[in-house]
Amino acid sequence: MSKDFRSDNYFNSMVTSLEMKRDQMNQKFQNGEYGESINFARSLIEATLKYVYHEITHKELEQDKGRENNNGYYIGLKKMAEVTLDKLSSLINHKELIKKISDNLSEVIANIGTMRNESAISHGSRIRNIEPQKEETLFVISISEDICIFLLKLLYARTQVEEKNVIGGRFDKQCLPDFKSISSYSNNSHYKVENSFAMYDYYLAGDLISSIEITSAELNENIDNELIKDMIRDVLPPDVDDFKEQAPHNYKCYSSRHDRYYDIVFEQREDSWTYYISGIETW
Repeated sequence: MSKDFRSDNYFNSMVTSLEMKRDQMNQKFQNGEYGESINFARSLIEATLKYVYHEITHKELEQDKGRENNNGYYIGLKKMAEVTLDKLSSLINHKELIKKISDNLSEVIANIGTMRNESAISHGSRIRNIEPQKEETLFVISISEDICIFLLKLLYARTQVEEKNVIGGRFDKQCLPDFKSISSYSNNSHYKVENSFAMYDYYLAGDLISSIEITSAELNENIDNELIKDMIRDVLPPDVDDFKEQAPHNYKCYSSRHDRYYDIVFEQREDSWTYYISGIETW
């Protein structure tokens, strides 16, 4: 394995196109081409911002937020950072610090872009540019990698449900509390789980749970409304908001962390209630 400016390369097994840019940044650093290394550091940040924005919005960042010119669309690096961080802001708990964090991080990214522009490799200049030294290059490319990893981890947290046995998460029978029995059907794409209160039907799409049905005995409306809500909340991501009634026995709730709506439908049968919970949007 070739030398690396860090003992661990966190970009391994991440997005291939970004990993390639990171490898080029490291290779230029190892070759003593420090201006080029900073050039690739800026390119890595820019590519990461575009990737994250596209994964969230399914739109190209330049076209959606940039301005059109004779060569297509243009958006500055600082503006890229601002709009992308805004899309990820719901994942940061301290809302009052979001703008300060975004502004400071955007300024750091802009300064890396400025340093890249002042290096000898990037642009022609009437006067001699000052080539960055090894130590300051190491500082810049380390920060650049940290920024990109931070953005990718926030993206992962937004798009992946880490909790087990909830809509959008993975089914794991080891994490099911107090179940009496469990059966699998349709090549393990449908699981029936029974506990003391209800029967749960988990339906999987690939590795992830796409919908869940909960069937319970008819409950006393005066004392069991909260129990019903707790049973439903247990199979949803933990940050979902209150259930909003759309129609009789039809509710919707929202997870800001994953930017996703969930549909809940109640159906009364002769001697039981069934609750259908699913993600409205495709995965």
